[in-house]
Amino acid sequence: NIFNVGEKTYTSLQPRFGFRYSILKNLSIKGGYSLMNQNIHLLANGIISMPTDLWVPVTQRVKPIYSHQFSAGAFYNLEKIANFSIEGYYKKLNNVIDYKDGVSSFNTSEDWEEKIAQGYGEAYGVELLAQRTKGNTTGWISYTLSWAFREFPSGEINGGKKYYDRYDSRNQVNITLLHKFNDNYDIAVSWVFNTGSRLSIPTASYYEPIDNDYYPQVINMYGEKNNFRMPNYHRMDISFNKHKKLKYGISTWSFNIYNLYNRKNPMFINPGSSPTTLTAYSIMPLIPTISYTFKFN
Repeated sequence: NIFNVGEKTYTSLQPRFGFRYSILKNLSIKGGYSLMNQNIHLLANGIISMPTDLWVPVTQRVKPIYSHQFSAGAFYNLEKIANFSIEGYYKKLNNVIDYKDGVSSFNTSEDWEEKIAQGYGEAYGVELLAQRTKGNTTGWISYTLSWAFREFPSGEINGGKKYYDRYDSRNQVNITLLHKFNDNYDIAVSWVFNTGSRLSIPTASYYEPIDNDYYPQVINMYGEKNNFRMPNYHRMDISFNKHKKLKYGISTWSFNIYNLYNRKNPMFINPGSSPTTLTAYSIMPLIPTISYTFKFN
């Protein structure tokens, strides 16, 4: 991989290794290693506010992210019923970025490169999957248990101590069912659940007196970074599809409902009417849609 910006050129080799060993006819184990490089960073604001995540490029001062990932798992095929797997992973990241403590992501007069620090990341977990691919009724159920951390030894963030990443989500569940009535009609239902993401909330506030006619300014004090977990996220989606074979291809009408039971999942959180309350805002209620596609032969 070669990436050039200004007078700086970043180069990297990205090897990937994998193996599979069949213990029995339907049972195998797999393992792998990969060294990956990324020339774009996700810059997320973890303070209570509206979402302000940005994708920013590598610069002459901001180095690319690179990571080492190891994985190992076992896979079992129960013929005519389903496939089962369990897989663990460990990932070490270098040169991740985050806002320094005390800076504002809304201050546009300061270069974003001055606001961030680069450090290390770590993620690990285990994934379980059951999948059926044969018959008129197919689908899968997956569960992931995971941890994600960040650490900035320079001390510019969280005093140099390791802390949970904003997107640390302990439990994730995905259930998808698809049923084919015939060649013309099918239906799909999916349900997702994620443990809430993390952000930083004040642990104390005080008024700073000022020598003028304005109101005293409220100063917020924060404890550990990302010290608060948002409520859990879950929703159900459903899609009914009508297919028709035509002379030049297949037409499909899709009738969909996003967030079927109208779950009010918080998208962002702001301070409430008093210093001791928080207000969560939801912006994606039940949404019905209709779409038409045509696939040529």
